[in-house]
Amino acid sequence: MIPFSRVASRWTLTLFGVCSFFVGRPQPPTSQTPAWEYTLPALDQFQELEGDYPSWWDALLELQRHPINLNQSDLSLLTELPILTTSQLFRLQQHIRATGPLLSLYELQAIPGFDSLSIQRLLPYVTLDRDASSTTPALGSMLRNSRHQVLLRWSRYLEPGANTPGNPLAGNPDQVLVRWQGSYYQKLSWGLTAEKDRGEAFFRGSNPQGFDYYSAHLQWQHLSRRIPLLLLGDFTASFGQGVLLGAGSRVGKSGQVMQVKRPTRIFRPHRSATEGGYLRGAALTWTWNAAWHLHVFYSQLREDARLVDDSEGQRAASSLLLDGFHRTPLEIARKGVLPRQTMGLRVSHTVRQGQVGVQALTERLRWPLDPTPALYNQFYFRGQRLTGFSIDYSWQWRQIHAFGESAWSDNGAGAHLAGALLTLHPQMDLSMVFRHYSPKYQALRADPFEEGSQARNETGLYLALVGRWGRSWEWQGYLDVYHHPWLRYQVQAPTRGWESRFRLTTQRRHHYLTYLEWRVKTEEMTQIPPGKYQPIIILTQRQQLRWHLEYHWSKHWEWRCRFDWGQYQEGNSRQAGYSLVQDLLYQPMVGPFSGAIRIAYTHSPGYNVRFYHYESQVLQAFSILPYYHRGWRWYTRVRYRPAAAFTIEGRVAQTLWLNQSEIGSGPDAIPGGRRTQLTLQLLYQWGGDAGKK
Repeated sequence: MIPFSRVASRWTLTLFGVCSFFVGRPQPPTSQTPAWEYTLPALDQFQELEGDYPSWWDALLELQRHPINLNQSDLSLLTELPILTTSQLFRLQQHIRATGPLLSLYELQAIPGFDSLSIQRLLPYVTLDRDASSTTPALGSMLRNSRHQVLLRWSRYLEPGANTPGNPLAGNPDQVLVRWQGSYYQKLSWGLTAEKDRGEAFFRGSNPQGFDYYSAHLQWQHLSRRIPLLLLGDFTASFGQGVLLGAGSRVGKSGQVMQVKRPTRIFRPHRSATEGGYLRGAALTWTWNAAWHLHVFYSQLREDARLVDDSEGQRAASSLLLDGFHRTPLEIARKGVLPRQTMGLRVSHTVRQGQVGVQALTERLRWPLDPTPALYNQFYFRGQRLTGFSIDYSWQWRQIHAFGESAWSDNGAGAHLAGALLTLHPQMDLSMVFRHYSPKYQALRADPFEEGSQARNETGLYLALVGRWGRSWEWQGYLDVYHHPWLRYQVQAPTRGWESRFRLTTQRRHHYLTYLEWRVKTEEMTQIPPGKYQPIIILTQRQQLRWHLEYHWSKHWEWRCRFDWGQYQEGNSRQAGYSLVQDLLYQPMVGPFSGAIRIAYTHSPGYNVRFYHYESQVLQAFSILPYYHRGWRWYTRVRYRPAAAFTIEGRVAQTLWLNQSEIGSGPDAIPGGRRTQLTLQLLYQWGGDAGKK
């Protein structure tokens, strides 16, 4: 352990003590603080997310630059935000229809369901003013007045990795990202992204053309009265609730218990460096009138895959690969070996109360997909062509908003989802989601609300309740009961389980926010021990307690504290651990510098007792990482803006493990108990209003 750990230990214990009984005169936060820094920490999900920004990040960035007019007719873009529920959006629209256009943003306080916390998070993205975004000028005018940005990012782990003769890597450990984007409000956007992962060749070997990954797109909205959207290049698509086709903003169980309905946006440009789950081709939206819409797309892309010879000696793919790594000879040999065509069509009819849609999707692979036979995957898709159909709906009746989707694959198996958002009281909301996905249902691009990772082999019921009292208190919780009737990967028996989560939040606007959260997840599975004939039931349970505090110390400083305790039990075996996290954010009202510091200590026996934490990254990067094992984690991020057009950032992050001699495996293995990552980034913006925010 390096000497820094002893210094960090002493200072961190002092900081935790100060946080526990900190006193002072709180002040409102500066308006220069990026809005997502207040939105994201409370949205930690129980899964790892790292890399480029998620799909809704684009909406956050664009809406902060160009707030949406709440009095306009189309507010669907607000469903992209992870801070506004479908129920709140319908209440807003009902209020405007009943009382007329909003005269002031203060009217939001009079709408049921809009508590002070929701309003505070929403305000950076909305306005009542008309601006250039409400008109669509000629293409030449949009190009002359468009906004451009170029982003250069370099990152590297400073410790030597596993680049040994027995495990040679094609390139150096540098990770490089280059992105150029242009846009005119939400009417026209284009971009080019190039990325090289750690260990990949650069302008040599398998990548003589330079970067390992290239992506580009052109999106033109309101092209004409009949064509509201044309998208070329790389994009993502989502129909209905994602039972047939889902990508982009994934819905699921999180700290925002009412966020259970998938956003209504069909097509989105693929701007990130994520090398899987996207489409490449063209997408078009055609409208006959305000009620009838046609969405159609075509994609042709070469996917990474493991190619093998089947029982008859014919070439087949045993699995598709979505990680995008091409570092070793084996990974390079699997790059782009499987041509894949995807075509989709959706016809929707919209009325004032809701919408109904019918869609079809077909996929064709150059080589048949043939997973290695196993008991758990006997119902998986095998072949070259897969077709599916679905019907989805959403309907608003008084204080009830219903939605759902039913889909069928060409083998006759079905998958169904039905949900509802109800207003029980002006201060109380209820959400429900029922899903039944047959073990035989087949869809390669499905991503609906679920407990597992694919839309099959699951039946479940999700119930969530949110209540508010006064101007500063909110409680919310959910209960999800589910059943997997067939085997799953590494789970050789049917399972059933339930998960509950309860959060109590209080906040004083511009001063502090704190919540206490309790989560329990229990699963039981039936197993037959080796050499035995009598099945037994194995019970696993995860419990987690979290306390979180955000305190605005002054106009420039914010302090965040978090304590987590967790326990994992399997049969009679129990493991427990805890995590302590301290964050200090500096955001001056004027001046070129801002930054963030974190010091965290985790005491955990291993991955079974892990704690997910959002980390402050450089702009347009995003990470929610699991903290486990025993050790320290710290980082510091500095943002320097010498001029309106330039933003320079640096970030150093280090993990010090006290009980591990090697972290990771294969090409990702790092010997020793320390891992240090250095990230540098330059962002240059020009044109339009690039210097305003």
